[in-house]
Amino acid sequence: MRNVLGMRLKDLAGRAGIATPTAAQAERREADGKVTLETLRKMAHAMDCDLIYAFIPRKSVRTILFENALQKASHILSRADTHMTLEDQKVKVDKKNRVRRLAQKLIDESDVW
Repeated sequence: MRNVLGMRLKDLAGRAGIATPTAAQAERREADGKVTLETLRKMAHAMDCDLIYAFIPRKSVRTILFENALQKASHILSRADTHMTLEDQKVKVDKKNRVRRLAQKLIDESDVW
C-alpha cells in the first residue's frame, strides 16, 4: 500500500510514530507473517487505511462442527464397542446411525472438540 500511495518509508515511519528501521523491518516481517498487529495498525493508520484481521472458515461453521462431532462420536463409540465386545455384549445396532445420533448430541451439548 505504501508503494501504491507513493509514500517513502521515512514518511510512513514518521506518520506511524515509529523509527524508519522499525518500519523497514515491519515490512520485511509482514511478508513472513511475523509482524505484530499493533505495528500493522500504526502503519495502516499512517496511510489512512483500516487494518482488517479476520478468521475466514474454509467450510461452513455448521460443516466444521458436524465433521468434528462425527469424528469424536466415532472414536467414542469405537472404544465403547471394543469394551462391549470383550465383555461378550456386542452392540447390534447400525454403527453409522449411532455415530450420527451421538454426533448430534455432542453438537447440542457444545462438546465437539
